[in-house]
Amino acid sequence: MLLYWFLPLIWCFPVFRYWSEIEEHYNTRSGARSNVSSIDNFFKHNEGYHWIHHRYPSIPFHQLPQAHAALTPANTDVSVGFLHTYQQMCRELPSDLSPHPQLGPGGLRG
Repeated sequence: MLLYWFLPLIWCFPVFRYWSEIEEHYNTRSGARSNVSSIDNFFKHNEGYHWIHHRYPSIPFHQLPQAHAALTPANTDVSVGFLHTYQQMCRELPSDLSPHPQLGPGGLRG
């Protein structure tokens, strides 16, 4: 019985977390990508509202959708599902990217 719990803990979980970090941060204009898929966020307790969570970590998970709608700048990376996330990960970012003043290459500031 311990094998069914311990093996996924030391092998599967780190692999899933690694790919989750890639999905949330790779090739983003703003340092973090939000996935606003309602089905995904229902099962993951609004984990997809990633940018607003990084900016304001004290907001409870059940208030993240309202905070995202009110506080997220227009030029952050927002996807609506896995395929849209994949398209964003494959795009080529322009070199003259002019982000929101709080944002920039390399992550969130302030």
